[in-house]
Amino acid sequence: MVTGGVDGILKIWDIKSGEEIDRYILPATIPGNGVEPRIITIAFSPDGSKILMRLRGIERVLWDIKSRRVILSGKITSLNFTADGSKVLRSDYMTGRVALLDPDSGKVMWKIQESSRKLGVTDTAISNDGHYIVSQPQLNREVRVWDA
Repeated sequence: MVTGGVDGILKIWDIKSGEEIDRYILPATIPGNGVEPRIITIAFSPDGSKILMRLRGIERVLWDIKSRRVILSGKITSLNFTADGSKVLRSDYMTGRVALLDPDSGKVMWKIQESSRKLGVTDTAISNDGHYIVSQPQLNREVRVWDA
């Protein structure tokens, strides 16, 4: 289990014993975007090796537990692991881009320009089998389905 809060401290716990196994204090600002690390939500990768964090606002961080390094951070609308953990789905409100990323490097494996910068993307999801991506442009009543 992992916990985190407004103090920017990630704690990893042993569920059986209730003991804290490890802790990591995020830097005063996240490299590359200068955001204070106030942790709002956290999710493990399916294999438990990485953590996705939502910080205040639309800041997201992909963090590697073993190496204790930030793989990716920025003003990202959503960041989600695929069901098998082989990819990370990213959508960007500011640019309207949707992409699948390599979870180890953060590099783009597949991308689309969902909408113009004026519209942005408010949310995305990926099917459990990883074949379809659903996106929802801002200020638009459409939901779009993409073949990934």
